[in-house]
Amino acid sequence: MTETVAAQLTTVDRATRRCTVRAYSGAAVQRRDASGQYELSIAPEGMNTTRAAIGTMPVLLDHKEDSASQVGRVVRVWRQGPEILAELEFGTSPLALQIFEDVAAGIRRAVSIGLAIITVAEQPNETTGLRRLTVTQSELIEISIVPIPADGAAVVLAFSTGDPMTSLSLNQPSTETTAERTRAAEIMQLGNRTNTQHLASNAVQSGMSLDAFRAKVIDHLADEGDKTATCIHWGFGEDSTDKLRLGLEDAIYSRATGKTPSDAGRPYVSMSMLDMSRSYLRNGFGLRDSDIPSDPLRLSGAALGLVKLSGLHGTSDFPNILGNVAARVLQERYLAAPAALKQICRKRQAQDFRTLSLVRLGEHPQLEQVSQSGEFKYGTMAEGKEAYAVKTYGKIIGLTRQAIINDDLGAFDALPSGAAQAAVDLEARTLVALLAANSGAGPAMSDGVNLFHASHGNLAASGAVISDTTLAAAKLSMRSQKGVDGVTSIDVSPAFLIVPASLENTAMKYLATITPNSAATVNAFAGLLTLIVEPRLDAVSATRWYLASAPDLNGALEYAYLSGAEGPQIETRLGFEVDGLEMKVRLDFGAGAINHRGIYANPGA
Repeated sequence: MTETVAAQLTTVDRATRRCTVRAYSGAAVQRRDASGQYELSIAPEGMNTTRAAIGTMPVLLDHKEDSASQVGRVVRVWRQGPEILAELEFGTSPLALQIFEDVAAGIRRAVSIGLAIITVAEQPNETTGLRRLTVTQSELIEISIVPIPADGAAVVLAFSTGDPMTSLSLNQPSTETTAERTRAAEIMQLGNRTNTQHLASNAVQSGMSLDAFRAKVIDHLADEGDKTATCIHWGFGEDSTDKLRLGLEDAIYSRATGKTPSDAGRPYVSMSMLDMSRSYLRNGFGLRDSDIPSDPLRLSGAALGLVKLSGLHGTSDFPNILGNVAARVLQERYLAAPAALKQICRKRQAQDFRTLSLVRLGEHPQLEQVSQSGEFKYGTMAEGKEAYAVKTYGKIIGLTRQAIINDDLGAFDALPSGAAQAAVDLEARTLVALLAANSGAGPAMSDGVNLFHASHGNLAASGAVISDTTLAAAKLSMRSQKGVDGVTSIDVSPAFLIVPASLENTAMKYLATITPNSAATVNAFAGLLTLIVEPRLDAVSATRWYLASAPDLNGALEYAYLSGAEGPQIETRLGFEVDGLEMKVRLDFGAGAINHRGIYANPGA
């Protein structure tokens, strides 16, 4: 089942559209089911927050599981004692900006987590006499901004501009207030369980009773029975839809990548894709075996939601399972082998696709002795300005029903792995193109001079092979660089030696650590430089090599992703042209040269 727990917003930052929330306070929440009232709590140590780590956990509005209601993403999740804290980042759509403004103004204060429950332990609470259910294993699916939290007695927090919110003391609520909170909370709970949050919000505002709202929900679900709806949620137990979904997702991932399955995926890992489809229809939707097609095409189509079956009410979540596997593999493969030249680059987040301008302030004016009259003189700081923009790249790839029928699990590794490699290759080619521009002179900088030029003091007077002499000359040139003011020595320290593949062995000889028997045989560059081999440079020049500084202070290159979309992103939908699942891979990326002082080139020989 999917459970929601109330929480409160704690801090907000307008500059980055981010806020920190207490996603779970550690307190038990009182609930009611057919067996009576009970207490529900969550074990933070058993909560899986992987989706936040790989950037696929959304911030939703009122738990509505559709793309239009996604207003941001969860940047990170961490534990603090019994609490679960999270950092949220809001998007740039009109709805997201509107919600963020309400958050920043303190109008929208409550958040609620969507939790996939895997295992539950039950024991009586000796103090209250109520049953106490503890979710011992769970997965955090999403965090929602909600109008009314499930916990009516939750502490209300208030905003003060630019500062974290501070707690306010609450007077004991009146009987009328308590009843109203209970009515609103129970209506919102029912709305969350039946995915009728929009009806619940209207019911709360209009003063509708719980019984009247329950009747309205029944009528609504009956009307929607033959339409596309959201996934049905089941109760606690071994056969819950959420546990089944997580198990199937992990089993497909394990079979596709060869990795050991988790406990959730182990029961399904030996199944074929068709068997998984049949299990999903049987256990996820409660279909009888006689209602499940034996024909492989109809069976796979029903699991994907392409074929409508009698008794199948609601939309299949199987495409989301496949999409999650693809996104998981994509992120892992992308992070496993990044573009080599990114090591020398500064990283940046772009808020939109407009030109990114980097205004680089010069060095602080030199300090001068203050005269006896105590007069301080004014100084000025020079500045430099470079610019580039983020662009969108992408491709749509298809996973057909035939792949499911043929049990082609390799597609779930090959397709996203190929997309990840394509993203890495695009980033690498973009960075190499900066070094290769203008026949190896690099792009024109804001001063009208190419990146590598004698007037920049970062280009060898004549090409020469890598040697003690040429490395020492390159290091001296970088150490002798002046700041933006053209006067101040900034002492740039080289940290990387960049070569094409053709010079790898030569470079390794001059960076190797040896045991010298005299001062003359000491390798002065051992341990000083990190070797970067970029084979794409061979097509530009098989002899040209570079020294570069660490990116933190004087980085020569910079790359940027669109804020909230770092690295390749994947979206899935049921195909129209492809008889199966379409996966769209998108990369919002840009790069530019920002500082000639942090890099040196030698054309080689």
